[in-house]
Amino acid sequence: VISMARLCCPAAARTYTTAIRRYIARAAAPGSCRSVSVQPAPSVHRRDAQAISLRQGDSEWRLQAGKEAPVIHRSVQGGMHQRLFRHALGIRNMVLPRGFPSTVAPGYAGYTGWLGAGLFAHSFTVMVSTNALLSGFFAEMSAATWLVKDLLPPLFAGSIASRIRTLEANPKKWLSAACFANSVLGVAEFLIPHMLPMASWMLLAICTNMGKMTGYLVIGAARAVLQKTLASGDNLGEVTAKLGTLGMLMHCFGAATALTLVQFLDFWGQLGALSIGAVIGFYAPVRASQCVVMSSVTAVSLRRIATRWVATRNIKRRWICPSPGQLHDELAARWSVVHSLAARASVWRELLSEDAGVLRMGAVSVHIAPLLSADNVAALAEWRNEMVAMEAGLSPAWTLGAPGDGRLLLLYSTSAVASDLIEGFAVASLVTHEVAASLGGDRKAATADLVRASAASMREWRRDAASLGATMEAVGWQCASCGFDDVSRRVEWGKC
Repeated sequence: VISMARLCCPAAARTYTTAIRRYIARAAAPGSCRSVSVQPAPSVHRRDAQAISLRQGDSEWRLQAGKEAPVIHRSVQGGMHQRLFRHALGIRNMVLPRGFPSTVAPGYAGYTGWLGAGLFAHSFTVMVSTNALLSGFFAEMSAATWLVKDLLPPLFAGSIASRIRTLEANPKKWLSAACFANSVLGVAEFLIPHMLPMASWMLLAICTNMGKMTGYLVIGAARAVLQKTLASGDNLGEVTAKLGTLGMLMHCFGAATALTLVQFLDFWGQLGALSIGAVIGFYAPVRASQCVVMSSVTAVSLRRIATRWVATRNIKRRWICPSPGQLHDELAARWSVVHSLAARASVWRELLSEDAGVLRMGAVSVHIAPLLSADNVAALAEWRNEMVAMEAGLSPAWTLGAPGDGRLLLLYSTSAVASDLIEGFAVASLVTHEVAASLGGDRKAATADLVRASAASMREWRRDAASLGATMEAVGWQCASCGFDDVSRRVEWGKC
């Protein structure tokens, strides 16, 4: 500042420098501050009574009383261990956001560690399998064939990924399912040029690439949901950038390790190393997702809470709503590899099904905003018209229906807000326990039984559902951000 001032206005620079020197002299004089003890800022270091120094990185600016301008010096402080510490701190700052750990959720450190291990193992697996596949393609086929292999899969992957409707509700399930699929496909790609005839390479490589690209889309989307939860402040962009940096570092280390080992390992050695990498590539992301406590209300968390709430309500016991952390700990304690693989098999039903808005509540399937058939529309209209005629206190934001095949339909209108979503789901949960036996059989009979039970208990059900929402908010659930249904499939109800 003084150097710039000297160039622009020498007189002002001399006046400013003289004032600073006088201030330093007064501050250094004994007994100058007897009544108040003033501590210097942590970044300001006093070399002696006549100078102050400011540090910026490896540079040091010294302002002494006898000199008109500050003098820059290279830092003479720090040995080898301090230099190593500064370099380690720089690496730490590459992958951790500013203000860590106060600026992120508590599970960020565990998530980062497990994610780094998973990314390293996945990069190792991909590089070993790609090396084997490339060797086969370029040894027996042309480079144009390899390009064709990469042109078709993106179209297929985009169409498959667009069918996923519950990723926001259950990102952990989709993350682990995609990581497992990519690990298996990586091993399959390695075996293709070693064990199968050359005529099948092209088709199989296209198929595995389709699956892997779909997995990459799902993994990226699932990680975005988890990272939004980890960013406790307005630092989602920084958290995403830091974890992206971690991903690039692990990709480089994993690829370098793979390219080094393949030079010394034979087929069985590469297969063994690839298998270990595939296992870690599946297990580590699952453990990383378990470090994230999801406090937003989704169809999955609300189903678990509503099931316990209804069971407690029916036996007249005091209801204690689990907090997000408690529910997370309970589910993490029950986790096992076998349970994880069995649960992830449900993703194929969603990918192959035309109607993914179905949840199982005991023996009854609750269809949340399903693809409606003519019978579904008739069942919804009949129940709503009867309830309006009886003035039974029906909510204008959601409607129930009994198509007569044991299912219960739950449909929201375009005017539904977060509290309406929770209320409709809670009422549907009560219905499944109180009139489940009446939902089967003929549609007319099922609708009549549903109308009879709803007319007698609707006001009570809605009051209890409101208390459920208030209890969930009190223990830390983010009910205001509840949005588990598919907005594009809602309908606007006309006047009945």
